[in-house]
Amino acid sequence: MAKKPPAKSSIMDEIREIESSVEKAMTDNFSNVIMVPISDIYEISLASGEQMHNRISYSVTEVKELAGNLKDIEPNGLLGTGLLQPIVLRKNGSRFERISGFRRIEAFKINNALEIPSIVLNNISDATARFMRNSENLKRENINPYDEIYGIIENVALSLSITFKEAISFLNKIKNHNSGKTSFSDYDKQMYISVTDVVRGICKYEVGALIERLVILNMNTLILDALKENELNYSQAKEINKVKDDEIVKKLLYFVKNKNSTVSELREKIKELTKSDPKNNDSFVKKALSKSSFQEKDYKKLDSGNKARADKILKEINDLKIQLEELIQ
Repeated sequence: MAKKPPAKSSIMDEIREIESSVEKAMTDNFSNVIMVPISDIYEISLASGEQMHNRISYSVTEVKELAGNLKDIEPNGLLGTGLLQPIVLRKNGSRFERISGFRRIEAFKINNALEIPSIVLNNISDATARFMRNSENLKRENINPYDEIYGIIENVALSLSITFKEAISFLNKIKNHNSGKTSFSDYDKQMYISVTDVVRGICKYEVGALIERLVILNMNTLILDALKENELNYSQAKEINKVKDDEIVKKLLYFVKNKNSTVSELREKIKELTKSDPKNNDSFVKKALSKSSFQEKDYKKLDSGNKARADKILKEINDLKIQLEELIQ
């Protein structure tokens, strides 16, 4: 029996109900907004025992500005705190766990506030809490490229009740299908429809553009660190990621950060730093990519023992070739 594609989970229905209740609280004189001690607010603790980390970078300057604005608005705003929008928490046993409001909490701490206006949600599953957290982050104008792609893929996985790894695997399968390297089964066709529908509902990208950005997850850690700090954009990161020498990568990151360079200027800098020495025309890479001198006629001359060894070596070469093609794509 053919596999059925994973149906959309109930997350989206639950999210719509939550959004409706939150909106009602916001328009009904904030009747469900309460003051919660900041010291009682924790990060989301998943059923697996894992703590859900807040995968976002933030500007300390912006948080300080927010803290100043809150002071200016007091004693107006929610419950006299200067805050215009409450944070959203979920009640998990005796714990209050943050779904949204990280910067607002940090700003309240700067102002030495002990409590913060909150909407507390009950009976919220781990999956829904994670989806809501990602959605909140994805709405930010200055979200960095790494956090953005990670959050989108996690929400695709949560929406379809599959794992993060399975979501990436299928997105890569779509890429191979679109390039003619593989074909879709009936299951894959239905899965493609589901993935496309979910992606359009949660982010600004079409599936093809999202797939192109998967490369971000496997970039050089030096580049990833710069991306997370919003020190370069996706196009710049993609160009620098073509360079395999870490020392040159560091120079390029410094160049982008301090020169505010365009992609064209960056490409010229890459050429300047990676240009080959004329004395080294017969480089390792050039030799490795040149046509092999081993021909089929040579293979046929081998005895059975050496043929077996040749078969093994050729298989290893073919596997490495596939890995190389995946790397440069």
